[in-house]
Amino acid sequence: MNRSEIKQKLEEKFSCYKFSDDPDNPEGIIIQPDALLDVAKYLVNDIDLAFNFLNFVTAIDRGSKFEVVYMLSSIPLKHRVLLKVAVPREVPEIESVTTIWPTANWHEREAYDLFGIKFLNHPDLRRIMMPDGWEGHPLRKDYVHENMVHLPDMG
Repeated sequence: MNRSEIKQKLEEKFSCYKFSDDPDNPEGIIIQPDALLDVAKYLVNDIDLAFNFLNFVTAIDRGSKFEVVYMLSSIPLKHRVLLKVAVPREVPEIESVTTIWPTANWHEREAYDLFGIKFLNHPDLRRIMMPDGWEGHPLRKDYVHENMVHLPDMG
């Protein structure tokens, strides 16, 4: 099943939510934050989709917002999809998907640690890369650390 067919199934099942094509990725679908848990449960449980494997969760700092990115695979059906969810920079929070895909645990912790995105209802949301007491989130575009080396602009 390709991304267009998956998106069509989502639109039919969840007519109350808006789904968009991801201009950055041909396998990507952009979903609303409040749709995440409903969509995730459906993607796992629908027999035509069977997205039983979460490859990764990561984040992208777009300046005015963050995008949380989920790569999903169906091992038995051999298809995959990428979901993106926009999260506001002012309140970077989104529901955890650890109850659906337990492997999200470490991935969400990494996004929390490096981007400062809070995953609501996560079972153990704490730093995983940076030491306890570290100030800030080093993969944010606005992150500045006193020991950072600034390279000259080459362009």
